[in-house]
Amino acid sequence: MSKKPLHVFESRNENKGQLARAAILAILALAPTSCEANGAEGGAGRVTYVVDGDTFDVEMDNGGGKVRVRLWGVDCPETRKVKKCTKKGNAACEKENEQGKDVKAIVQNMLDGARVTLEPPFEKNGNRTLAYVRLSNGEDLSRKLIESCLCHSEYKHQRKQEYRQVAKGCRGK
Repeated sequence: MSKKPLHVFESRNENKGQLARAAILAILALAPTSCEANGAEGGAGRVTYVVDGDTFDVEMDNGGGKVRVRLWGVDCPETRKVKKCTKKGNAACEKENEQGKDVKAIVQNMLDGARVTLEPPFEKNGNRTLAYVRLSNGEDLSRKLIESCLCHSEYKHQRKQEYRQVAKGCRGK
């Protein structure tokens, strides 16, 4: 058995490593994201309908169709009498509904036909996809709504500490 020069083995190992990296990248590129598995893909789209302050429809650019998006990490006042609102009592719920309608109008004005980008992590919540949303100017929509004291930070999510810090400026308003 003849010995092969060392540089031949190094070259073969380098090629194997490059091939392995290329194969992994190809698999990752073809694998669905968690959002795709929920019927939506990350990426850009245009807002077509605002349901309320924290929920709206986006027509995705990538051919993914319409996605109903629920903003991660923010809770806006309700626009209608739902269970969590009615628990507060009728008068409190009516007041929240009025605030909710005002917030919806502001969000509708801000997002009507606007281009947005959905950011991971994605999670399915009923017929909605929870996602962080970035406006075309680069602003985080959830953070903007909290900074404006229109909505508050809620639920467990990756940006909770950041949003809670921002929300401190809204206490007493």
